[in-house]
Amino acid sequence: MTNNFSVIARWWLLAAWRMQPGRWIIAILAIASGVAMALAIHLVNGSALDEFRDAIARINGNAQLQLVSPAGLFDESVWPVVASAPEVAQASPVLDLRLGSSRQDAYRVIGLDILRAAAVTPALLPIPATPETDNGSASALFAADQVFLSEQSRKQFGSPANGDSIELVVGLSNVRLEVAGSVDLDDRILLTDLATAQWRFNALGRLSRIDLRLDPTLPKAVAIGRLQDRLAGAG
Repeated sequence: MTNNFSVIARWWLLAAWRMQPGRWIIAILAIASGVAMALAIHLVNGSALDEFRDAIARINGNAQLQLVSPAGLFDESVWPVVASAPEVAQASPVLDLRLGSSRQDAYRVIGLDILRAAAVTPALLPIPATPETDNGSASALFAADQVFLSEQSRKQFGSPANGDSIELVVGLSNVRLEVAGSVDLDDRILLTDLATAQWRFNALGRLSRIDLRLDPTLPKAVAIGRLQDRLAGAG
């Protein structure tokens, strides 16, 4: 039955083609044009959405892209390879950990290179205590053993004033840090200098991620592809 249907269908199509070949050519071209147009619209929409997301990320002070390892922390030797890549406009190394306190609370502790974070993720920058209100100053941004607390974190620690100390649990030890200001972020977040975080939290030479802003003159997909090739070659 199937073979008979196939024969009839081929006979009908062939007959229709012979009777009106021009109409069939126009129909085929119209279908092909419609498929091409749909694909073009999809690609344009995808590109427009990517540009919109990137613009929102810039406005909100967020990274355009984040380089992370599926294994968790990775060696900071990756950092100079990424930072010097021509397809990368700005890069900011980050150590992002989960730590507890003597109060048995859990906190997200972020170590930043302040100068590089200012160019990539300004939304993460801490707010140092000012000389007019406290004993701190902008130098606290670069000082060792200084920490900046979100409002929720400060409440969890019992509302310590700037200049007071807090303790975090790292392994079997307690690490004492001095409160030097605040950070305008939600959740239980603490910010500190990257070097302090690596040293005090037993993560020397390690990073959690690298926040990126790509070369705006390159299509995002091209920049990502080149960066992947570069990292694969470096590995």
